[in-house]
Amino acid sequence: MKRWLIRLTVAFVLLLLLTVGGACALFTFLDIPREAPGVPRDAVSIDDTHTVSYLHAGDPAAPRIVYVHGSPGRATDWARYVVDPIAGFESLAIDRFGFGQSTPKGPEPSLREQARAIEPFLVERNGKWPILVGHSLGGTIICQAAIDYPDRVGGLVILAGALAPQLETVHWYQRAADFAFMPSLLPRDLTTSNRELMPLKAELSALSERLGEITCPVAIIHGKKDMLVPVANADFMREHFAREIVHEFSVLPDQNHFLPWTVESKVRESIRSLAARK
Repeated sequence: MKRWLIRLTVAFVLLLLLTVGGACALFTFLDIPREAPGVPRDAVSIDDTHTVSYLHAGDPAAPRIVYVHGSPGRATDWARYVVDPIAGFESLAIDRFGFGQSTPKGPEPSLREQARAIEPFLVERNGKWPILVGHSLGGTIICQAAIDYPDRVGGLVILAGALAPQLETVHWYQRAADFAFMPSLLPRDLTTSNRELMPLKAELSALSERLGEITCPVAIIHGKKDMLVPVANADFMREHFAREIVHEFSVLPDQNHFLPWTVESKVRESIRSLAARK
């Protein structure tokens, strides 16, 4: 009986890894970098319990580009963008609260708290405020940052962003992954991701009421074949942002969720275009 119980438990964990961890598996297949060779890492303390670890490259006196990863993720997801930074900028990629080398290590489901991790990097250089680039949940968080710090954000590049509350669903396997002993059997990043995503619908409901407050220019880029964050999120953003701030709206017909790596040249072009806007 014990042998069958062990087999059933292992089978269930594997199922959860294939569902909750589907994104992680795809990350592996796409060979997304987990290191940024030669790129310095530093950290900034926000308070007694919150520290943000980040990678930085490029001209330290130039205007900034700040890259914010999704869920799960790490600063090194943006390795290609800091190993070969866009010329004329300082490029920074952060570990969000709960991931990588930032602290605390546990989940932080509050979008306002996650946006607080970006605040220390919002500095003006040569009369220009930082461009924030966010992928997936990172796209959601940079919208929150633009609302909370409206005079300190120069623009947003939202890649496969999750903004529409009506499109968020807590699936059975997410609840199962958070039940009893299951979190102890899953990788920490998966548990952290699951616990920050389960309350996301309520967070998005509050955020959606304030999207009209964003005043900086925005680039919205989404893959039509995105199976993780439906492309309807892009339409939701265009409908809720003020028309005059939408600098770019691109739905890429043959692309999926993993835009920072599958269309890197397009992402770089969009960042440059947004930064050049007067």
